[in-house]
Amino acid sequence: MNALSPAFGCTTGGMAFDAALERVLALAEIPLGAEDVALTASAGRVLAGTVGARLSLPGFDQSAMDGYAVRCADLTPGAWLPITGRTAAGEAPGLLADGGVHRILTGGIVARTSTPAIR
Repeated sequence: MNALSPAFGCTTGGMAFDAALERVLALAEIPLGAEDVALTASAGRVLAGTVGARLSLPGFDQSAMDGYAVRCADLTPGAWLPITGRTAAGEAPGLLADGGVHRILTGGIVARTSTPAIR
């Protein structure tokens, strides 16, 4: 149950999470055993175990959505900053100029070009 809204706002009452989970799992069929099959024969089957990647792809930090890079020191309430650069997917990362913002499109490389001060 939700502590903020018991029964998730349902006007007909509710059921405890554990009871609901038990009820749903009781409807599930008994799991089948696992078997090894060739990859070409695996269409329509369900994987019985986890699969891990040998390496991370892409091998760099990538923008998940369109956005802008900006230095916090350049932010002033009510001020507008000019767009001083743009990086799209497949392009080399651009540099963020002082006093501006850098447009980064989905899939673009997000790279840190300066090292933070060591204290």
